[in-house]
Amino acid sequence: MPFIVSEQDLWGRKWRIQIRDLIVDQLRCFFRVKKTLSATPNTCELVIYNLSPSQRTEIQGPIKRKPTDKPLEKVLTEARPANFVRIEAGYTSKMSSIYFGEVLDGQTVAEGVDVKTRVSSGDGETDMAQRRINRFVGPGTTPSQALNMLAAALGVGRGNLSEVATVLDTSNVAKIFETGTVFTGSAWDELQGIARSANLEISIQDGKLLCLNRGKALAKTAFLLNAGSGLVGSPSVDKTGTVSLKTVMLPDLTPGVPVTLDSKTIKGAYKLTECEYVGDTHGPDWHIMSKAKPL
Repeated sequence: MPFIVSEQDLWGRKWRIQIRDLIVDQLRCFFRVKKTLSATPNTCELVIYNLSPSQRTEIQGPIKRKPTDKPLEKVLTEARPANFVRIEAGYTSKMSSIYFGEVLDGQTVAEGVDVKTRVSSGDGETDMAQRRINRFVGPGTTPSQALNMLAAALGVGRGNLSEVATVLDTSNVAKIFETGTVFTGSAWDELQGIARSANLEISIQDGKLLCLNRGKALAKTAFLLNAGSGLVGSPSVDKTGTVSLKTVMLPDLTPGVPVTLDSKTIKGAYKLTECEYVGDTHGPDWHIMSKAKPL
């Protein structure tokens, strides 16, 4: 069931940030995470205040990914992971992961009485830009097998690929592989080519593939969004039918989920296509700015 925020929850913010072996759940942090269903990487701006010198040393400086064929999601199951950042946020009664990506750099600056450490990272950024493939795909290969192959080449998790496999394998895109083909060049571009042919939206969310039939939402219970469940102010709609809305930091509210809007001006079923999480653990910001399309 989607989380329903209570008035008491609003006074009980909770957060947990893990960078490599460092866990931060008390110090002041600011984050701005933007996640979309587009083929571009999700972004994260993260600032941690007043880390100790030893803590800053742990996360400062650029990090090179160690050569591995393991999906990024498996990093957490390995001993002493070296290069990930995870941000969880919500309230005392519940919080959820809003970002999981690869640490790229950490820089510290002194501003007044505060020492701020800025952490740059990317969710699939390195994989999209650098991972390449040069492989023959034999006759009879199914589209879902081909996507699994490309996910492996990218080094990301398969996510919910199995949920669209049946539709994918019975679509016209299967004809592409009847006589075999060759994947060559950017693994991400090859994957997006199959997605377009199969009328799918594929993005990388928290180190894993998220596959949706175009125009459809995840098969989950819809969030009811109104003034009593966390909707802030009045949503607006542009000439393309895209709705912009603001909520409190609702756990599990992510791109791809279905929502039911119940405001004075806009009502109906929608799919979230973009979420921007803005949080200042010791300041006024603790909300999500989202965009949604009609279902």
